[in-house]
Amino acid sequence: MSKLRQYVTLEKFERAYKEFMKQAEKNAVSGKSEGTKTPFGFWDNNYFDGAHMLNQYGYGAASKAPHINWWVLSIYYIVETGDVVMGIEEDRYSHLKELPGIIGYVQMENKKMRVASFYESTKDNIDYEIIWTRFIDISEKIMELGLY
Repeated sequence: MSKLRQYVTLEKFERAYKEFMKQAEKNAVSGKSEGTKTPFGFWDNNYFDGAHMLNQYGYGAASKAPHINWWVLSIYYIVETGDVVMGIEEDRYSHLKELPGIIGYVQMENKKMRVASFYESTKDNIDYEIIWTRFIDISEKIMELGLY
């Protein structure tokens, strides 16, 4: 069992992602890239299985596609539309096709490449149990395949 699975519980994951979305919404209004790089509500040491879990809000100006990421897997929140997409940038990882459960490809607003999507929803309709389970399962497969 990965350390990620042991420590990123459903409750911690949901609390952290909700806090991340609140900060992303504040940033969209202010136009600034603010917020901690350590996810809200996780733990003091967020380094697990060789990687940090980080919030990405942009550099200087607020990002159009802020996200939380661990290794190559990101969970985006598009504030303008309320869309939530979990995925991996398509062209950067050659063995992406080996990962189970790709449901489609999404062009992110500020990305030059598409994102292979493993979960799509909207802020008001997120099923945290499903997204958390997919996040952990895909993250463990990434470690197994050496995608990072």
